[in-house]
Amino acid sequence: MRKENRLASISLCVMALLLALSVGITTPSYAETTAQSVDTLQGVISIVYGDPPQDASSTDPIINIRLLDSETGAETANLQMGIGLAHTVMGQTVQVRVARLSSPAQAGESLPRYLVQEVIPIATPNEPTPAPQNPVGGISTPQLVGSQAFINLLCKFPNVGTVPKNPADYAGLFANSYGGVDHFWRTMSYNALNLAGTGTSPQWVNMPQPSSYYILTQTSLRFSDLLQHCVTASDSIVNFSPYIGVNVMFNDDLGCCAWGDGPYFISTNEGNKFVRVTWNPPWSQNYETMAHETGHALGLPHSPGPSHNPPSELSIYVSQWDVMSNGGTCNQSSGTWGCVPAGTIAYYMTYNNWIPASRQLKIPNHMEATITMRRTQEDVGVGYILGLVPINNSSTVFYSVEVRDLSGYDNNTPAAAVVIHHIDLSRIGNTGPALVVNGGATNDVNGTAAQWQAGETFTDAVNNITIRVISKTGNDYIVEIRNDADALLFTENELLAQLRANATGDINYFLVDYQADIALIVMTIGSQTAKVTVQSVNTGGELVRFAIVSMTTETDAPLPAATMDIINIHLLPTLNLALDALVATREINANVGEIILIDTGMGVVTE
Repeated sequence: MRKENRLASISLCVMALLLALSVGITTPSYAETTAQSVDTLQGVISIVYGDPPQDASSTDPIINIRLLDSETGAETANLQMGIGLAHTVMGQTVQVRVARLSSPAQAGESLPRYLVQEVIPIATPNEPTPAPQNPVGGISTPQLVGSQAFINLLCKFPNVGTVPKNPADYAGLFANSYGGVDHFWRTMSYNALNLAGTGTSPQWVNMPQPSSYYILTQTSLRFSDLLQHCVTASDSIVNFSPYIGVNVMFNDDLGCCAWGDGPYFISTNEGNKFVRVTWNPPWSQNYETMAHETGHALGLPHSPGPSHNPPSELSIYVSQWDVMSNGGTCNQSSGTWGCVPAGTIAYYMTYNNWIPASRQLKIPNHMEATITMRRTQEDVGVGYILGLVPINNSSTVFYSVEVRDLSGYDNNTPAAAVVIHHIDLSRIGNTGPALVVNGGATNDVNGTAAQWQAGETFTDAVNNITIRVISKTGNDYIVEIRNDADALLFTENELLAQLRANATGDINYFLVDYQADIALIVMTIGSQTAKVTVQSVNTGGELVRFAIVSMTTETDAPLPAATMDIINIHLLPTLNLALDALVATREINANVGEIILIDTGMGVVTE
């Protein structure tokens, strides 16, 4: 059986992703902008999601990307930028180059709105020497690991006489047992993160204003006041020092939605700080919605579909593959706390570096790989759980491939299957960067058209990409991924054999280990064993093809200078001879144009 993507074309919006803190994120100029001038702003990026209940019929989901003053937390601007890119700097102190889209008077907004052109993370006084993917102010490190405790504040509006739960009840909602929010995020992070230490205020406290003061419209709230007034009312009975986040539980609706954010600013008896926040009306205080909103607070966006017809408004809550979309099938539920959610998608697990690099495989242009893929809910420590397929080698537009299985939290997904998403980090709005790929003409993202099974192939004809499910054994799937594959492929043993055949003097070669972008070569020079890491340089032809990255002993100690000299003289020429010999076994008189190294093989593109 064959399924084909019905896309006639895929629109690419290629943007530079955050590679290092010295490199900015540049966004495109959109045709619809009416920008008048370019300016530079500074502050903390905050993203607020508003999620209506699933039975809502008229209220659209909301997203606000805002810039907050890094010292006071005051909102200073509304920002328009790709939501996937915004999440790469959420909660960090940044410098933003912007173009004004509207003034408050023109748009009827309380804040000016800007189109973001470039974002540069900057150091704060507390973080004087930032490094890539390290915190630079705002909330805690983008790599969320260890205990991330929230405090559940209980605040009631004076115009509403009832409360939804007793304080002691919330321990069950956030328990480290199946369904509990703590257990859920432990599982999603492969135990890298937990919510241990999460507590609940011992009593409900009164807000100083009725709900009408805070709820301006169904989609516009005084978020800062809702948070700070509740914090102030609770300050005498809560020590805020241990907590990185605040779940504010209310006893009345909050406009259209439940809300999740990262970050907002609070002032407490223990000091001032930015925290991750959820604002929760009574209807949202359940397993599925709290997992969704804390997901936003932890930095995760939505993930609907289908990719060939991107949804909007309420139709973004359609995917039962992700807690950050529809939430799941509700195959399992609790009488007290409602539906148990499905897990989140594998690509979103990389947002906080929960999936180690060894369990991801990127298949760049010209390459192909056949791999065993394991289910995301199985923490076995080995095997691939995420495949990434860049489109035209873009760092911001690509496919993701994963296996979902009816186990653990994935008991609440539609089926055991390979699931594919089209990801575009430059997508604007609340849709989210990841869209489910199906193989039919319908918009169904949960049925058989989106469940890729053995014998089925997804084809992106425009970009010459195929993802073929070869077979299933137990819970594992064998998947072949071809990304415009025209490279000659060589195994580690093939290269090792040619290195040995071209070795000179007392040099011998014992191991070649391909990794992402590099190759590890173990060799001996006389009695000295050396580990040498090389990377491809790709000047092509007979020019430099490889560069030595590092040289150590087998115990990672420095090598003697004389040994290093021998390696510098002999290794690269031997690699060139070995490469030419390999290519000659496949093509006669071919020139090497590009060398690509991935975990599963070395690809050579010839000219």
